[in-house]
Amino acid sequence: MKRPSIVRWLGVLLVLCLAAGARGQDAVSQVNAAASSFQALAAQGMQATFTGQGKFAGHILQMKLTNPTGEPMVLKMQPGMILVPEDKSSQRMIVESAGDKNAPITIPPGGSVEVSIRGYCLDSDKLPPGANRVMSYAVLQDVTPFREAVLTVLAGLELSAGDQYGHEFLPVLQRTIVVQRALWTQEPDPYTQDDLYMELQKEMANTNFSQAAHAGDPEKLAQAIWRDVQLTLKALHQ
Repeated sequence: MKRPSIVRWLGVLLVLCLAAGARGQDAVSQVNAAASSFQALAAQGMQATFTGQGKFAGHILQMKLTNPTGEPMVLKMQPGMILVPEDKSSQRMIVESAGDKNAPITIPPGGSVEVSIRGYCLDSDKLPPGANRVMSYAVLQDVTPFREAVLTVLAGLELSAGDQYGHEFLPVLQRTIVVQRALWTQEPDPYTQDDLYMELQKEMANTNFSQAAHAGDPEKLAQAIWRDVQLTLKALHQ
């Protein structure tokens, strides 16, 4: 049987790379459009306040939206939106979801609504939003420099929904642990499997970790979680 030529294989690889690049650009465009919509509503008078939950991942913030106008406002948050704190000692946060499965948020005329924001930190060397601390954030208008982070969050949601992750923890916690570590691998000082192993050794007293599969063996648990981290990073290029 005749083997495919190297030129053909390179052509297939190029097509796959272009397709992945197009998907990435489309995701970035959707996030930028949502950020622009947020900014437009703010220009119309919408007020947003954020209260920290003391966490660097998971339920990170409580967001209160106030509409001082006489007409309803509708806000659609998008996974991958980035919140930049006014306090530069605090972490930038990337949104995974806001409210009920990212459904549009309707703010009644002259009223307010509160929604929970789930997400992840983008600065492991800074402080998470403190518990019950009211904070000021700006929504980043162009997430192009954070394309990989955006795709990481989206990949986590897709893999989790498809039951592709392991079952060391309950599904939402598994995704939260995995996606945050995948994001940390993209920092200037990349997070490694050794970092995960050392982290797990310290965290074994934590209730969430003590109830995990392989809880008595941090090395096995690190290997299982790292498999999902690698699966997430691989999905960025598919």
